[in-house]
Amino acid sequence: MTLLGGKKKDRKEFSCAVKIDTLINQKFCCNNPECHKGFTKTVRPHFDHINGRTDNRISNCQALCPNCHNTKSVNENKKEAERLRKERENPLDRLSNFRD
Repeated sequence: MTLLGGKKKDRKEFSCAVKIDTLINQKFCCNNPECHKGFTKTVRPHFDHINGRTDNRISNCQALCPNCHNTKSVNENKKEAERLRKERENPLDRLSNFRD
């Protein structure tokens, strides 16, 4: 289960070849344009799925520093929680927005 109470989506790991190619393509730096922190022995890359956790092609892989990966995950979790909250709203409550 996730923090939001749903089932955790199946997540496939990237192959070593995809990880290495991603690091080379990103010049061993974080893919966040506001960061670009270089990876070292103490700042290790976190490999992240860009669009969906089941697509393990190199085009769906990015390496982020731990801080950027955490920030991205927190933001995604907030968006998902808001989406679920709206789904659970009473449909009649939404109609009140249309009153004169």
